[in-house]
Amino acid sequence: MDKLKPCPFCGGKAELDPKYHVVGCALEYGSCDVIPQTWGCETDEEAIEAWNRRNWEQKTGKWIRRFETIEDENGIEYNPHCKCSECGTEYEPYFTRVVKYCYRCGARMEGEQDG
Repeated sequence: MDKLKPCPFCGGKAELDPKYHVVGCALEYGSCDVIPQTWGCETDEEAIEAWNRRNWEQKTGKWIRRFETIEDENGIEYNPHCKCSECGTEYEPYFTRVVKYCYRCGARMEGEQDG
């Protein structure tokens, strides 16, 4: 079997599940922020090749905080929302307090900025 590269997001060990021909991060759920996997492969070799040919160059970005004015029966509130500076995917603020990577583009978030 070819050697598996480590997880590009957490650096953890990757492992193969031969039952489903899937390679993924071997860390327990919650230890890796992204938990990437290779689904849709028909053989172990195909899964290993797919895992190892991924783009291993890590992008970095910031959580961009913005305030959206929402008017309700009690007046006006300011509710913070966030988006990834690299791809623009929007997230709820609670998400950005615990997750260090954008799920869509994989960018590692290094801080915040107002937007």
